[in-house]
Amino acid sequence: RARKARKARGSRRAGGAEQEQAAEPGDVYAARLVDAAFKAHQAGSFRDAVQQYRRAILALRSSSGGRPAETAHTLSLCAHNLAYLSAHELNDLGEARVYYAEATRVRPDYFEAYHNLGSALQDHGLFAEALGQFAAEQRLRPDLPAPYLASASCYHKLGDVESAAAQASRAAELDPSST
Repeated sequence: RARKARKARGSRRAGGAEQEQAAEPGDVYAARLVDAAFKAHQAGSFRDAVQQYRRAILALRSSSGGRPAETAHTLSLCAHNLAYLSAHELNDLGEARVYYAEATRVRPDYFEAYHNLGSALQDHGLFAEALGQFAAEQRLRPDLPAPYLASASCYHKLGDVESAAAQASRAAELDPSST
């Protein structure tokens, strides 16, 4: 009985969400989902935030609003946040990769997404793959020491002491207090 009741509540909720979406413009619906996702994320309700980000991304993808640049920016933020939560709270590197890729596809200049994907890969011991992400960040923001330090760490873990030293030196040139 309890299982049937939960199932019935779940289907009512899903139907309610579809009815809500049909009753308001796509941009308004997407904005509400984005707002709910950000609030859940800030409150530390990570599983709820993940679900809200997924719904928001779907709504933003199908949104035909008159502000494509704003929609793309919001979509990339949602994808980035979902990827971060997937990698660090849910330990799901596969989903993290998908959404980091979406964030950078929508906004190729989104250097933070490259850095965070690199960090997630590094956390999983995928140092060579992480280096590619940090290199992308370095191309976008050669003025930041962080991707050079992260690369130095990866090279060190891979046993390439010369490359590690070169990356650390570049970071120190950019900001002497960073090393």
